[in-house]
Amino acid sequence: GWMAILWLATTAAAQPNGHLQIHFIDVGQGDGAVLISPHGEVVLFDAGQDLKVAGCDRSVNYLTKLGLHQIDYVILSHYHFDHFGCIADVLQQFPVVTAALDRGASSPLQSYQQYVQAVGAHRQTAQAGQLIQLDAGTPEEVNLRVVALNGAGIPTTNENDLSVSVLVTA
Repeated sequence: GWMAILWLATTAAAQPNGHLQIHFIDVGQGDGAVLISPHGEVVLFDAGQDLKVAGCDRSVNYLTKLGLHQIDYVILSHYHFDHFGCIADVLQQFPVVTAALDRGASSPLQSYQQYVQAVGAHRQTAQAGQLIQLDAGTPEEVNLRVVALNGAGIPTTNENDLSVSVLVTA
């Protein structure tokens, strides 16, 4: 009884509940976050893989526990393994249905090729000022605006400085 109630409470908490939810996935060294809009649209921000931990079970299990079945948008910050190494694995279980945004260009990493293959025709190069509206036309609308990418006009080859940055407002 008690364990079943606890499990139901944790599963139900991540379903669309009229509130903006942001979940941070413990991927070890790296980044992974999920935004769920009040009406249930899902945005995955990165899904990194820890070099010390084999496989992508952490991300896949977390999204499974949330009760998700698909991802509306993927937003990839930059091409470091600890930020996108598990995106291909995640998308095998939770297909992207609208768009996958990244900074454009490419990377020599094998996981980059796996990412490109996994997102397929959904891949888009993010544009500064680009707006994604979740729950559009409802009082609970959530706006995601790309505020910077590719060094925001400052020449750099530092992959971190090339990151896509998104401002979320609700």
